Amino acid sequence: MIGQTPAVGDTENAVLQRFEKAMKAFKRPLTCVDGTMLTSKDISEMVGRQKSMPAKVMDSLCMLGRHLLRDDSRKPRLDVLDTKFVSMLTKLYPKFSRTDNRADFKFSKAVIDKIEGRGEVDRHWVFLAVDLSSRKIQIINCNANLRTDASMKTEIRPIAEMLPYLFRQVAANDEMSQVASTQYEIARVADVPQVNSTHDAGLVAYFLMLSHAIFGMEGSTDFDLTHIDLEAKKVATVGSYLYLC
Repeated sequence: MIGQTPAVGDTENAVLQRFEKAMKAFKRPLTCVDGTMLTSKDISEMVGRQKSMPAKVMDSLCMLGRHLLRDDSRKPRLDVLDTKFVSMLTKLYPKFSRTDNRADFKFSKAVIDKIEGRGEVDRHWVFLAVDLSSRKIQIINCNANLRTDASMKTEIRPIAEMLPYLFRQVAANDEMSQVASTQYEIARVADVPQVNSTHDAGLVAYFLMLSHAIFGMEGSTDFDLTHIDLEAKKVATVGSYLYLC
């Protein structure tokens, strides 16, 4: 698993050989699950991390993560939501906040059709883990020096207010339809591995998301950044084979 000790998988040479083979087979843009098109330049820039990751690349990675996690029968029920979900939900907040009876507020079909968490704040990627049982939104931030906790919570507060009502509206059972509508608690997770470059934040946030989904909170806090270059090539290779084949 990416970022975990001891390392699981192939030798470095085997990974590099598969990556080079995948890039040579890259004759046309990748068409991802949601219709997003990725070019070989997009993949090269993701691996090279010379600039901040654009939203379309992050969304494509999230769809890849969703596919991998849903194929893993060991895991409990979980889901991964992309940046479009966060953006659409946030845009509804002004109307939601003016509604007298929030329980009657109708979320858009586009939001309901998506249901998942990771967001972009000021061109910096953070991972938001929503825990339904504890009613918390956990901020997992690999570059915490860029924003204060207070400003981050202000940014996320509309989501924390709306999610309980959204979950009640799309509930698939009686228990979920009766969950409390009080705002979710927002907390930043301590001891998350840190990077100095915002260019690294997108890829690291993605790896933290996968590690958290499989291993829980310890998976994020114990994440090892040592082989980030090699792991980036692994992701690019897996995504290329999945979307090209």
